[in-house]
Amino acid sequence: MLNRRFWIKEIVVASTGIMLFPSCIQNDNKASMSFKNLDLSDKDEMLLANIVETIIPATDTKGAKELQVHLFILKMLNDCYVNADQLSFTNGLKKFKIYCQEKTGNSFEKNNNKERLTLFSEITSANSNEKELQYFLKTTKQLTILGYTQSQYIMTEINPYKLIPGTFNGCVKIKKAI
Repeated sequence: MLNRRFWIKEIVVASTGIMLFPSCIQNDNKASMSFKNLDLSDKDEMLLANIVETIIPATDTKGAKELQVHLFILKMLNDCYVNADQLSFTNGLKKFKIYCQEKTGNSFEKNNNKERLTLFSEITSANSNEKELQYFLKTTKQLTILGYTQSQYIMTEINPYKLIPGTFNGCVKIKKAI
């Protein structure tokens, strides 16, 4: 009897451990959010965070990276864009990493802000023939501005919403039209 209780307890403990074991294994190469249509690594996510910080850096207000605009971009791409645009974006991101390495000899993160802005202007120039690279940067800029201006911080702290546009002055006389 005692032996049977011991083995039942051991089987329960072992089966619980087997069920919980997959949750203990973390894949450190995956992005912080899971996306159905985008296949990005954590390094891709950090690169995108540095790109949006270059577009809207932190000054006396919070920057785009601090407001996590890069996650907004990824969520918008995953949920609202068609598969062809998602593929163009991810291919453009991969080409962007290669382009930065070839042009500067460093990764994007190791370049200073002036070098980063020079890379942006070279990519967006009319003579650049990399369409996916241009699409990636154009989409990133558009969604960065949208995500930043529509963030809770900007809408509450910097530019709070006013229900009534303007103030009411009851002491002002209205002239009658003739």
